[in-house]
Amino acid sequence: MFGLAGLTAFGLFFLLTGRSETIRGLRGDGRDERFAQIDLRAAAMTGLALLVALIVAWLVAIARDQSGSPYDWLLAIGGLAYLLAVAWFRWRG
Repeated sequence: MFGLAGLTAFGLFFLLTGRSETIRGLRGDGRDERFAQIDLRAAAMTGLALLVALIVAWLVAIARDQSGSPYDWLLAIGGLAYLLAVAWFRWRG
């Protein structure tokens, strides 16, 4: 119950706070080229963190003599999505 209340309080703070440049950028009404670059770097760091977490989880599952099946599928999807994105952006110039 506390988690829902805390999340609600954070959501209200997020919506009602208008002076912070960071909050405005996250809301979308204060976006510019600089914030777009920050957002792009943050998305790349998030992808890297998820990739490392999936590799570690897969290695732990394999070391415990378990099937790494859920993790290998997610890693394969991530790798395929990366290759398709590189091809797409290379083709589009």
